[in-house]
Amino acid sequence: MTPHATAARRRVTPARRLDEVVEAASRVFADKGYRRAQMSDVARELGVSAGNLYNYVPGKETLFALVLRRSVDGPLAEDAVELPVEPMTLADSVEWLRGRLDFVSDFPVMEAALAGAPPADVAEEVRAVVLELYDVLARVGDLVVVVESSGSDLRALAEFFLEVRRETFSRMARYVESRVAADAFRPLEEPAVTARLLLELVNWSAVRHPRRRDPESLPPEAARTAAAEIAVNALVGT
Repeated sequence: MTPHATAARRRVTPARRLDEVVEAASRVFADKGYRRAQMSDVARELGVSAGNLYNYVPGKETLFALVLRRSVDGPLAEDAVELPVEPMTLADSVEWLRGRLDFVSDFPVMEAALAGAPPADVAEEVRAVVLELYDVLARVGDLVVVVESSGSDLRALAEFFLEVRRETFSRMARYVESRVAADAFRPLEEPAVTARLLLELVNWSAVRHPRRRDPESLPPEAARTAAAEIAVNALVGT
């Protein structure tokens, strides 16, 4: 009996095991990218036979789609799920990401700052903006790594991700420029460049550093606090 014939018999089971499969796939896609990653690599990472994976998903494309969803929304719930899951295409994944990643709902602090005048305590506003940014990037860090590893293989996904990055840079730059113009921040010769560097610092501390497997790694909460302090000192000073 082939894996696909086995997959045709659908069954209801707890989502926990499927989540383990998707988590293992996330590590494989992050390491190899979409094109080089194979179902056999995921099976090896999970410690099962390749044929066993088809009890959960119909193929690599659907598994990658689940990796993207898990990277944004976190581990799958413990609810029962019908397996194997319905097929999903890469186009479905890009469309889902377009609807799911929303700068208004995901960054309410930044949205309010862009829409309003400087508050009395601008240092606290900077701290809140940076902590919000850190938390969002930490939450979707796996997505960032997987997409960047697979970008050369999946043009539509890479182009969408570039749009998201550009909008993130643009919003941070507009925020810093607006506060400099209002004399709420210290004078900056290159406000947009300062904004970009601060955003890269947050990206490094929230996404890059935790995934380096460095024995001297920084405690996440300490890195989060320090990133906000650096931003306050750079923009507001004493």
